[in-house]
Amino acid sequence: MNMYYLQLVDFLGQACEDQYPFLTGQAYLFTEDLVEQDEVLTYLKESTEEIESLTGPTASFLCRALLHLMLRMLRDHLLEGKYSGMMPQDQPAMQSVIPHNKLPEFVFGQLDFLVRYRPNASALVNESFLMYSMNKTGEWLRMLGENEKEALLVSVRKEEQTYREKFKA
Repeated sequence: MNMYYLQLVDFLGQACEDQYPFLTGQAYLFTEDLVEQDEVLTYLKESTEEIESLTGPTASFLCRALLHLMLRMLRDHLLEGKYSGMMPQDQPAMQSVIPHNKLPEFVFGQLDFLVRYRPNASALVNESFLMYSMNKTGEWLRMLGENEKEALLVSVRKEEQTYREKFKA
């Protein structure tokens, strides 16, 4: 991704200095084959003095604002950022990173619901409920033998106070 971020920042920097190639469709952010050449694009590329007097400064302003935003938001991925030197050998270390945040959003949504649904329940109880249901603890317990399950539950009950104290800390 870093090379695309660098390309974006370079493109915006050039568009700030000279908007003409950008406004006339001569400059492309990525490759030209990604742009669909249709009648709308053809119409937009037509130049008139009246339009250029307004769109030039507006495009310059917008490109400069986007450039500053990208420089701030992508700082770690640009040159001399902490992720700028990512090498292909670093790829296996990143395979376990999920490409989205659907699961954390789901968990926080469920926790929010539980807090509203049972306002008197402690955070530990709500989180325990979520962990129990999401980790399928019930299914795992049903697979254990009766003696093993009973020993495990007795052990957990004995340590309950310790867990509560750890949670408060």
